[in-house]
Amino acid sequence: MIQLALGFPGERFIYLPLSLIDVMIDSPLTGDLILYSLGHFSHARYHYINRINGCKQYIFIYCKEGKGWIEVNKQKYTLTANDFIVLPPDIPHSYGASQESPWSIYWMHFIGTKAELFAKKFYVPTKVNYTESSEEERFKLFEEMYSTLRNGFTIDNLNYTNICLKHFLATFLFQNSHKSPEVVSEYSESIINRVIAYMNNHINQKVTIGEMAAFLGYSVSYFHRKFYKATGQSPINYFIQMKVNKACIELIKTDLKITQIASKLGFKDSYYFSRIFTQTMGISPKKFREQGFKLDT
Repeated sequence: MIQLALGFPGERFIYLPLSLIDVMIDSPLTGDLILYSLGHFSHARYHYINRINGCKQYIFIYCKEGKGWIEVNKQKYTLTANDFIVLPPDIPHSYGASQESPWSIYWMHFIGTKAELFAKKFYVPTKVNYTESSEEERFKLFEEMYSTLRNGFTIDNLNYTNICLKHFLATFLFQNSHKSPEVVSEYSESIINRVIAYMNNHINQKVTIGEMAAFLGYSVSYFHRKFYKATGQSPINYFIQMKVNKACIELIKTDLKITQIASKLGFKDSYYFSRIFTQTMGISPKKFREQGFKLDT
């Protein structure tokens, strides 16, 4: 039976270097609730995780659609659309997607002295009180965290992300009293999702903005304007950051040389790749690998 922890079409995720986690723990502003990692898997067929010793962080999982299962404390639960759960740290657990209707999930790992206050009510699956506006706000907050970290791991960005994390979790903790304004998240529009999937499918190639626009049937100027409005970034910068995030996973999961990873991601010049990686991550590929960063999804 096929079982995957990563490798799903259109997957998006970010892991913070452990050195930055240590810095944020000492932050007087946001040190009590700290994002460790986050991601989104869409229609994650064969998704499967088994942690026999548990995980050091709290794990939040929200099932957007489809179905999956979670086993924790010798109790097995089913998650369907609009269900969420928080897994406590250091407790053996496993989870995975349904084969018939694989789930699409948003997930986060977080720690901090106040983490349990946000988590303890949700150690069993809980149904979201669904409204279109509240769902839009949650996804908007997720995208805000994701795009902020994509823009770099500065202290300001990390603090802002952790403040967004509190707001995000609070919309679940206080959902009976939480009233969301009507908002429109253009990110969720199909054209943005389509072009991001296109980027992901061509992650190992050099793709121009003209080719992206042509894929959607738009002029370059209209496409650039619409994409920037939806994501806050230019299409090319977004694509480069996708490549860098993929490079992080290659550095963590494989023993490939940096020149090989650069070539695999469509960079003909490994020095240019290293420069782009350093600008994006704030650390060189070599030093990133030397951190011995542990992949834990």
